[in-house]
Amino acid sequence: MARKSPVYPYLRCRSFGHSWGDPYIDTVRDREYRARTKLYDGHQICQDCSQCPTVRRGFMDVLGSMYSGCWSYVYPQDYRWTSEDPMKRQDWRRDYVRIVKLTRRQS
Repeated sequence: MARKSPVYPYLRCRSFGHSWGDPYIDTVRDREYRARTKLYDGHQICQDCSQCPTVRRGFMDVLGSMYSGCWSYVYPQDYRWTSEDPMKRQDWRRDYVRIVKLTRRQS
């Protein structure tokens, strides 16, 4: 029997991934991060998901390189999905298509 995910605000992001907006420098967090890590040769870069409140943060040096493994994510409190029967991305997509009426377009 197929599992059914509940309708919850993050179904689209769980199904297809986040839609990251333009990167920006959060000046307050950047100043705190630089003081804490003693890294002054770059900035903490942030991106907001346009579909949900998730924020992605990373450190970019002055040459434009992102530090390896540097992305961290700040999720809304109710984003985490806990279940005895965990769902895979394909399960989320299947449920998304069942729940949301997709528009049709001609290419």
